[in-house]
Amino acid sequence: MPYSIEAAGPCTIASIGNRAFLDIIKDDPEALQAVVQMLVERQHALVEHIVELSTLSVRSRVHSELLRLCVEKIDTDGSALISPIPTHTDLANRIGTHREAVARELSYLQSVGIVLRRAKELYVPDVSRLTDLLSKSDD
Repeated sequence: MPYSIEAAGPCTIASIGNRAFLDIIKDDPEALQAVVQMLVERQHALVEHIVELSTLSVRSRVHSELLRLCVEKIDTDGSALISPIPTHTDLANRIGTHREAVARELSYLQSVGIVLRRAKELYVPDVSRLTDLLSKSDD
């Protein structure tokens, strides 16, 4: 089954045949360990996503996805910059809802200063406020 991807920035793509891949992981324990680690991380993320879909409200899923987008971009002052901003439709597809619900929640988050839109970026001045909002929203 063919898949398609879209790069958000510059990247290098490589392809390897099944037989060559199996030979590499058979002959190189470090390569095998890296593949197993990646698969475990993906499975953990998928289980977390399923739990969120079945237990969290739409608002909380928006907050959670924004936190995921912030996680590697948190500055020393506790702020984060999400760039480029995912579309409302993209966010909705990631969290299992519709575009309007995402737009509504992002508007609310902007109105209370938790997120600020800057051109093609979404600025989160204090990531801990977003974290607190998530922890309080589904109590």
